[in-house]
Amino acid sequence: MERAFNKLEKVALRRRKETGRPLILIINSAHLLRDDVDGQNLLELVQQRAEQWAAGHLCTIVFNSDDYWVYERLKLQGTRLEVLPVLDLTKQKAIAALRSYRHQYYAEEPPQSVLEGIYDKVGGRLAFLSKIAKAPDMQQACDDICIREKTWLLNQCWILGEEMDDDVMDQQKFAVG
Repeated sequence: MERAFNKLEKVALRRRKETGRPLILIINSAHLLRDDVDGQNLLELVQQRAEQWAAGHLCTIVFNSDDYWVYERLKLQGTRLEVLPVLDLTKQKAIAALRSYRHQYYAEEPPQSVLEGIYDKVGGRLAFLSKIAKAPDMQQACDDICIREKTWLLNQCWILGEEMDDDVMDQQKFAVG
């Protein structure tokens, strides 16, 4: 990683010298890093380098993720960077996007009631709306997403008693604060 960072830094230095502007690096799907110690350490390493480069006007790094743990980790560790959550679309915009996607993929105009029902189930997350619009059966795709999200949530929930470790307590204090 350090060799790759050093090479990227040389490119950023050359670019800044040529254009007077920092390099922009976008890291898509940061949530594909494993949510374990190694993945969190890697994210922290990249974040630290991003902060150094931003301070030196060498490179602006944008992390893009579809999972909350990345946001939470960046927010916790960030000292000189701005962490912004990108919120879901409003109901009107989500329905308009779903209608547009469906027309693009299947050249059909679903009834307003169907679009509203889908929004009521999955909300305005673009990734969900895109998957639903691309599916031959929108209702089945919607139900599949709901089942997947419910399973994920239930797998994340635990009953915590007095024996919980200090890391959990620290995370709870951070989340409340």
